[in-house]
Amino acid sequence: MEKADAVAAPASGPAGARGWVPGHITRGVRPYLVLAAVSVLIALYLTWHLLGGLGQRMIAGNPDDVRLFEWYLEHGPQAVLHGRNPLYFTTMNAPAGVNGMWNTSMLFPALLLAPVTLLAGPLAAYNVAFIAGLAAGPVCAFPLMRRFAARDWAAAAGALAFGFSPAVLAAGLGHLNLALTALMPVMMVAVYDLATGRRRVLTGGIVLGLAATAELFTSEEVLFQAGLAIMTALVLLAVTAPRLITAAGAARLARGVGIALAVFGVLSGAALWLQLWGPLHQHGSPFTLSYFEADLHGFYLPSHMFWLSTPGSSAFAAAYGGGPAEYLAYLGIPLLAVAVTTGLLRIGDWRARVLLGTGLLFAVFSLGGTLLDGGRQTGVRLPWAIAEHWPLFGNALPDRFAFVVALAAAGLLALAVDWMAGSGGPAARPLAPVLAGALAVVCLVPLAPRPYPVSTEAPVPSFFTAAGRWLPAGSAVLLLPYPTATDTVPLTWQAAAGMAFRMPGGYFIGPAPGGQAYIGGPGPLPAATTLIQVGQGGAVPAVTPQLRAEFWQAMSYWRATAIVLGPGAAPALAGFVGQLAQQAPRRAGGVLLWRLPGR
Repeated sequence: MEKADAVAAPASGPAGARGWVPGHITRGVRPYLVLAAVSVLIALYLTWHLLGGLGQRMIAGNPDDVRLFEWYLEHGPQAVLHGRNPLYFTTMNAPAGVNGMWNTSMLFPALLLAPVTLLAGPLAAYNVAFIAGLAAGPVCAFPLMRRFAARDWAAAAGALAFGFSPAVLAAGLGHLNLALTALMPVMMVAVYDLATGRRRVLTGGIVLGLAATAELFTSEEVLFQAGLAIMTALVLLAVTAPRLITAAGAARLARGVGIALAVFGVLSGAALWLQLWGPLHQHGSPFTLSYFEADLHGFYLPSHMFWLSTPGSSAFAAAYGGGPAEYLAYLGIPLLAVAVTTGLLRIGDWRARVLLGTGLLFAVFSLGGTLLDGGRQTGVRLPWAIAEHWPLFGNALPDRFAFVVALAAAGLLALAVDWMAGSGGPAARPLAPVLAGALAVVCLVPLAPRPYPVSTEAPVPSFFTAAGRWLPAGSAVLLLPYPTATDTVPLTWQAAAGMAFRMPGGYFIGPAPGGQAYIGGPGPLPAATTLIQVGQGGAVPAVTPQLRAEFWQAMSYWRATAIVLGPGAAPALAGFVGQLAQQAPRRAGGVLLWRLPGR
């Protein structure tokens, strides 16, 4: 028997009449305050090693991605303050530039955190964003979970299971755009409330449009996942419970989505044009997708991030090809068992059917195009092998569908706990909440994480914090070591200088000849390749007239007016550059500086 009307009249079941809608609080704000307090405490526990050094410490394990997001947190506000386009820029990869819509430029968080960035620096802003994002995830998932569970504490268990899910925690290893999950459930709640009439069409459509726009400028990949999950849920509902869908409900949803698309188009249309048809537009994924397929064993073998991991499970997770930040599938045996069992036992409830169906489908998607089992490619082809060749789908990394799987599992946990708490006859009811609470604990304990380890970032040379003293504003500067995806310290130097100069190279996705997306675009010039090799400790080549000509051709292309060699570079690099430039460097603010004649 169906429990609630999904796309017809306002919901009337236990999960329907008691939900929270902005402007109409039916149960008060106390559950939100309690959950927010718990979430903040958990977030602070996870990140306590950062506290006391927000501007100097970073989550360890993925410094290159952390520095990249630091760079964007600085770049966005600086571009807006100086009237430059924050989504197409030559600050990095000068003079060709970077299409920010093909890169995770995180413009929305960057502008939101601009006061923190300008006062305390981009690393502090990154850490504040991460801590606040962790705490906000469960709070924003709570309204969605209350659509599945009548009891606040059951919904809170589901919200915590998603907000601090292993997928979110693994993404915290440098993938800030993925760790900020709050907007995904907000969009889903907006669609649910539009469909059921719990929210007015105009306000609901505006909320959905604004949330989608904010997500576009935070993580386009998460926006794609949320949209695909919503469409999947609606299709499952239409197929398995067609009687719940009425003409009035469908029309109401269509009008609300139309308003959302209009809002989204007005706010995002120019950015999407830039991405699809603007300068440096590209296609395809820059990554080898087979490295980003979830392993079948990954659903139940925890990494070292979790207290209940074993040496064997930690070793298995550490060997995953995508790296620790992509080991996203883990849910633990108890939560997996409870989610699947609840979905099957409550199959008569449309909520259970939609959650189970969506979770299973996205779990299959997360396995990628071929089945990876215990670290071994089996060669068994999976549905994603077809979908990854479709437009948009091919840009998604399959293992990251774990976020939707985690959300579905969390919803089924909330449903299970709520169901158990209210089950049984009068004699059993006093014990039922205790058993339900025990069930929640059993599912959540395997997800209990260790605090994040941290590392301390090297101090930025004073040259960069006073760049205006040494360099003309807006000039192009060759930074050494040459900035690449694996040598990102120069990005922090440029950010510390407030983007006062442009630089060749960087960590970015750009089009190679033919438009295929690659990290680093078509690749560095020959002179830059030689500088990279020497900077990485390779053999120093003899400075021939041809090599010197390549060097000056590159400097002319970059329009570089100076060369700056920072600390930590290979000792041989300074002498090699001096021979190429045919001049000795000047020591200035902790760096070596070459001013180029006539430039």
